[in-house]
Amino acid sequence: MANPTDPNFLTGFDADAFRSAITSTMEMALPLAESERITFQWPVERTFTKADEKGNPYDFTAVPTSVEEHDDVQIPAAVEFSNRRPDGTAIGQFENPRVVVTILDTHFPEIDGATQAKIGGNTYVIDFVEPPLGLGPVTIYRVWLTAIDES
Repeated sequence: MANPTDPNFLTGFDADAFRSAITSTMEMALPLAESERITFQWPVERTFTKADEKGNPYDFTAVPTSVEEHDDVQIPAAVEFSNRRPDGTAIGQFENPRVVVTILDTHFPEIDGATQAKIGGNTYVIDFVEPPLGLGPVTIYRVWLTAIDES
């Protein structure tokens, strides 16, 4: 947290009450069906005895020596949708909606490192995480995603 020049500025600000209220608001906005909620996902990581620098096996018939899977994770988050080019382009209409997900500091470590998310059955790739924002002792993260598969 950055320190305000006025030492009394954050007096009375209850960070835990703020987090609780914002989390409850995010939970209230979640779809009723769990399958429609934002679900963060990680790639399956396979290790091979002989592989290139990216981890790809030289022999495509090789069996991995280890397989590491990460469980999918659902957290409370605010999800905003936007269409990048609602008016189309000179060569036609392309749909590649973008999503911005706002996450509080208490939940961000649970999804840090995820590479994609499913929202309502659609798959989105995680493009980047904005530099975090501060609100007193609370840190807020905004994660940008682009649709891979939009139904």
